[in-house]
Amino acid sequence: MENNEIEIKSSLTAGRVVQVLVLIAAIVTGAGGIAYLVSSGNHIHSYSKFNEITPFLKSISGIIKCALSFNSKAVMQLGVLILISIPLIRVMVFLVSFVKERDLIYVAVSAIVMGVLLFSIFV
Repeated sequence: MENNEIEIKSSLTAGRVVQVLVLIAAIVTGAGGIAYLVSSGNHIHSYSKFNEITPFLKSISGIIKCALSFNSKAVMQLGVLILISIPLIRVMVFLVSFVKERDLIYVAVSAIVMGVLLFSIFV
């Protein structure tokens, strides 16, 4: 396959992946929001006092565990996590395509960008 064809295919793949992930994130976040409103929509909130987030929503594993048990706040957080992961996944797709093209400069740049994204997410 010619390099130009690989480049076009990887751009189309990355675009499709982004579209699908944004749709999934919207559905998950919307479902969590609707579930939250149904379960506590009548509750009157006091915005004069800040309530700290519950501990299980502070880690990725906690969010996933609680979302699988259909906790509405965790489901909303999971949708946001999916949205946050989109740039990382897009860089991964391009990194794989640059490896296939054997374009070492772009592989190096993509790896650096991947490292910066991972550092900003996990540190």
